[in-house]
Amino acid sequence: MKPKLKIYFLQAKSKILYFKIISFSGIIIFLIFTLFFLTNCSQKILTKPQILSNFNIDNAAFEVLIKENYAYVVNNKGLEIIDISDKKNPKYVSFINTPGDALAIFLEDNYAFVADNYEGVQIIDISNKENPKIIQTIPSSEIWDIFIEDDHLYIGGRQGIMQIYDIKDKENPQALIGFSVYEHIQKIIKKGDYLYSLNFGHGLSIFKVSNDYKDITALERIKLPSNSSSFFIKDDYAYVANTKSGLQIINISKPESKIDLEKPRIISNLNVPTGWVNNIFIYNNYAYLTDGESKVYIVDISNKEKPKIINFIDIPNALTNFVYVEDNYCYVTYLMKNKNQTSKENLFNSGLAIIKL
Repeated sequence: MKPKLKIYFLQAKSKILYFKIISFSGIIIFLIFTLFFLTNCSQKILTKPQILSNFNIDNAAFEVLIKENYAYVVNNKGLEIIDISDKKNPKYVSFINTPGDALAIFLEDNYAFVADNYEGVQIIDISNKENPKIIQTIPSSEIWDIFIEDDHLYIGGRQGIMQIYDIKDKENPQALIGFSVYEHIQKIIKKGDYLYSLNFGHGLSIFKVSNDYKDITALERIKLPSNSSSFFIKDDYAYVANTKSGLQIINISKPESKIDLEKPRIISNLNVPTGWVNNIFIYNNYAYLTDGESKVYIVDISNKEKPKIINFIDIPNALTNFVYVEDNYCYVTYLMKNKNQTSKENLFNSGLAIIKL
C-alpha cells in the first residue's frame, strides 16, 4: 500500500506543479498582452509626429487653410496655392499678388476671401487653381481678420470697427451694418446667434446678432491678459492663445447670463515652456499651439480644468506661426530663422511644414 500512496502523492504533486506552470504562463501572457495593448493605444498620442515635408514660401507666411488636396497660404504679398495630394512632395500651383498685406483668409465655395490690411478684403475666384483672379474688393482700412457664416462676411481690424456684408452675390457684396468695438481686433468668430471678437489688450467681447443683421447687442466682455493673439471655439468653450500667458480655456455657455461669480469664465490656464503661444487650432480633444519659436505643442484638453502637454513637434530653424489640423495631418506656417537671427521681425523667407500625427 505504501508504494501506491507514494504514486498518488507524486501524481498529486505533478498536477499541482502543472497547474502552477499553467497559471504562471497565463500571468506572463496576460502581462505581455496588456503591455502590448497599452503601448499601441498610447502610440496614437505619444508617438513622435513625423515631419513629411517642408515647402518654401517667399515672403512671410501667415494663415493657412486646407480644402480638398490644396493648401491656401497667405503671405504679406498675396495668396499662394499648393497641391498637397502627395504630402511628402507638395507642389506649387499658383500665386496671386494682392495690393495690400495679405494677413488672413477664409474659403467659401470657389472663392477665397483675403484680409488685405490697408487694402480691405479681396474676393478671389479660385475655381481655376492655376489662374486665380480677384473679382471684387471690399474697401476698408487695416483689416486684420475675417469670418464667413451663412453668406455673411464679418470684417474687423486695428481700428476696432466691425462690418457685416451680405455676400450671396460675390461680385456685388452688400454692406449691412458697421459698429464699433474695442481697438485691435485680432480674431473674429461667428457661432449661431453670437459674434465673438478678440481684441488685443481688451479681452474677448461677445455680441448677439439679430436675424435681420440690423441689430447688434453687446452682451459681455471677458477680461484676458493683454497679449491675447488668437482663439478657437469648440462647443461651449473658447481656447485663447496668449503671447505671454500661454493657453486660457474659457466657458462661454449662456453668454446672455453675464458672469456667474461662482463659476468664473476662465476655468484653466496652461503655460508652455517657452511662455509664448502664437496661434491655436483644436482637433478632436487636442489643442495645437504654436510657440513663435520652433515648436508646436500638443495639449490634451479632454479635462478642461487640467489641460496637459502630451507631445510636441519641433521644426528646426523655424519660428512657428499658424497651425491647421485635418485628417491626422498638421500644417504649420513658419518664418525661417537664420543662424544669426535673434529677432522675429524683418524675416522675408518662410515655409509650410506638413506633419503626420
